[in-house]
Amino acid sequence: MNLHTQSARLATVSLAVALTLALSAVHGVAETRTEDFSADPSLRGWQAFGNTNLFHWDAEHGRLDVTWDTANPHSFFALPLGRTLTTADDFVADITLHLTDIAGGVRENRPGAMPLSLGFLNLSGALAGNYQRGAGRARDTLEFAWFPAGEIPGFGVVDPTVSPITWDSAGKVAASFTFPVVPVAGSTYRLRLEYQAANRTVTPSLLLDDQAWPLNPLKLPATFGSFALDAFAVMVWNETTSLSDSLLAHGWVDEVRLVLPAAPIERLTLVGEGEVRCATLKGWRYTLEASGDLQNWSAVAAEAGTGDVLSLFDQRDAVFREQFYRVQAEPE
Repeated sequence: MNLHTQSARLATVSLAVALTLALSAVHGVAETRTEDFSADPSLRGWQAFGNTNLFHWDAEHGRLDVTWDTANPHSFFALPLGRTLTTADDFVADITLHLTDIAGGVRENRPGAMPLSLGFLNLSGALAGNYQRGAGRARDTLEFAWFPAGEIPGFGVVDPTVSPITWDSAGKVAASFTFPVVPVAGSTYRLRLEYQAANRTVTPSLLLDDQAWPLNPLKLPATFGSFALDAFAVMVWNETTSLSDSLLAHGWVDEVRLVLPAAPIERLTLVGEGEVRCATLKGWRYTLEASGDLQNWSAVAAEAGTGDVLSLFDQRDAVFREQFYRVQAEPE
């Protein structure tokens, strides 16, 4: 479900005092976010999950140091997007990746290679206990996956491989492997994932200096459903969810550039006690949600988009010390 969120805050000392905010998003104009880690990323919404020691902000050099050690539980350094991307959206991620070292099959009885991964996921889904990436039991994920060389028992040595890999919300997987693509320790790469909704195609790219590797694009099959991606993340997968794979790599990430679709909410304005107005699009349904603590939200009004400015009212008969409002939009 395509969910885009913007929030307006109402702070009241009494019912006679209200604060009005205006938030804007221009229809048809993509949003570009650039993260260079020159300042503390936690101040801009980045969060670490799992083994947080795998991620370290290097303030001196302005980058994120990462250890991809798959002996750990699923771990992520993630930036929530504030919206949900589906197969109906166009979006791009560009990432600078430096590899200090990388090796697959680093543990006894685990000679295969787990991937070094970066990309998009559904954060709550990926943190769920039944999310087992190594076993292929994943969902709502789109990753740039780089497998170093490894060995599959009974099959033999597998070349180092790059692939975009994605799972839809039902757990169906699609990939397009390119090999051999050898990761070179000590090198700095520019990675790119670009998804185009019109042809349902993921186009990966990999550059070292000015040299580009020809990587296979991924055309989503007709049987592939839709995904619901709400965060960008550096991903460290748990090897115990696989049969015989492992990975140990060190490096850093910098200059993350995300190009996201424009939100279907424009000129969001709080105009009075419990009244929020926003410019809307036809074909979308807009829901006003309220919270007293920014943690627990409840829907208090909902209307269909008109293509014009829409007013949403909190009609509850109650007095609140303070209330926070947000508007969520989803396709009808």
